[in-house]
Amino acid sequence: MSLPRLSVTHGRGHFTFVQDLCHAFGSAGDLESIADEIASWAGAALSDRASSVAVYMPDESDLLAPVLVRGDSRGAGERFGARRVAFDGATTIRWRLASDPPQEGALLPLVADEETLGVLEVIAPTGCIEESLVLLQCVADRSAVALRSLRDTERADARLRINDDLPDLSRLLMRARTTEEAVGTVVQFCHEREKLPAAAWESLEPGPAMHLSHSRGLSARKSESLRTSLPTMSRSAGTPDPWEGHATLFAGIAGAGRITAIDAGEAVVLVATKDRALPIAADAIESLLRERLHQIKKEEMVGRSRDRLDFGIALTAHELRGPILGSLAVLQIIDVHEEQQHRLLDAAKSQLLHLSDLAESLLRWTIAGQELETEPTDLGETVREAITLCVRDGDEPLVDLDAENSIVIEADRVHLRNAIAHILAHALWHSTGSGRVGVTVKREARVAAVTIEDKGPPLPASERELLFHPFTRSPDLARSRRSLGLFASRRELEAHGGGISVSSDPSGVTFRIELPMSAVRRPSSEL
Repeated sequence: MSLPRLSVTHGRGHFTFVQDLCHAFGSAGDLESIADEIASWAGAALSDRASSVAVYMPDESDLLAPVLVRGDSRGAGERFGARRVAFDGATTIRWRLASDPPQEGALLPLVADEETLGVLEVIAPTGCIEESLVLLQCVADRSAVALRSLRDTERADARLRINDDLPDLSRLLMRARTTEEAVGTVVQFCHEREKLPAAAWESLEPGPAMHLSHSRGLSARKSESLRTSLPTMSRSAGTPDPWEGHATLFAGIAGAGRITAIDAGEAVVLVATKDRALPIAADAIESLLRERLHQIKKEEMVGRSRDRLDFGIALTAHELRGPILGSLAVLQIIDVHEEQQHRLLDAAKSQLLHLSDLAESLLRWTIAGQELETEPTDLGETVREAITLCVRDGDEPLVDLDAENSIVIEADRVHLRNAIAHILAHALWHSTGSGRVGVTVKREARVAAVTIEDKGPPLPASERELLFHPFTRSPDLARSRRSLGLFASRRELEAHGGGISVSSDPSGVTFRIELPMSAVRRPSSEL
């Protein structure tokens, strides 16, 4: 770095000074080099007669701390209040020192685009500052521009770094299964990102109060102080920042100057921050946490609904099992002679035996939480049994079955048969008066597939998913009915590791059942 060795008091010297000044600061790329340029050019403005040159900027606690001190720093502590006034008021302050030889000082605020970034302090022999004040102001102005550019660059870099981290936070939040886990994930993320304390409060019960749930980065003494001083908190109404008072108290406990609040509605996270990156990303973090908390609440509602439904299914199975067994016992002792009556009686016994098996299986599944009792099961035979359960003698010709032989899978025969029977019953009902129902069973590349096609009216895409909702009926479906059948079918197929989909075109509605290839057993003759 070369300093100007010229007279800067008149004419051309001023222009050259400012031109060289701008060029020098344009090549300064970090705080240390900018501070060096400030010291050198302030000294040059004073024709190297400065006794002291210093720069003060806000630290993490918003206190004006020195980033540069060159020369005699005696008495600097006494000027703390004056520096604050110059900084807050963006005002130049000058004073005379009681010294021998006589000296004077000046505090020049470093202002760029109406934002004060620091204070330049110079001390020189009496008269020097007055002579060089215009050039000192040029140094202050150019220093402020360089400092602001450096700050903006650092913020942009920090924003890029934290934006790179946000996808990781999103993935971690998706793994959280409870509100507590999700909030704890954000607290841990912020603490690891800033290496400073972070804490969170959650709504654990109805009402405005939030309760302390997490803290990271605090010593045992400070953690106890936090639990004592801020066990709960609530939003302050009628203020621009509803957490300002709590943030100030947390800052005092954590020993931090800057606190960022991440308000996700049902939880708030307070984080001590050392730069502007996390405050800039706070809205994105808040959005991720708020969305995950909303999803968790929906998942919990679905879980409670399923629990209630499982209980209802179990209760229904329990209540039906007794009458079913009683009816079956009565049929066992009825003596009939006509062949047609024999067929009807056998069909009734078969239906009741199926219902008895199903009720017993449902009780095991929903109450005892037992796994499905799988065994090698011929898929084609299971489909035939399902057809038998769904049709009367007069209806049987309405079902066309095309089944490949020897597709043996691991399945719970009772539940799989019941799932297929419900779907087939719906297809028969939906195609009443419209045509036949086609059923195919075949082995494909990765799955064993059962397809059930009816000839009923087409089903709009918006209505198809409603078929699998318990007790749900769309007002647009004039021929729809309320039933647990298809909902239970999907649950039973998913329990087998498979699934069901539905499609529709002008010719009717098609259900497709798939069982994963891992569940398919090829017969020994094909091995």
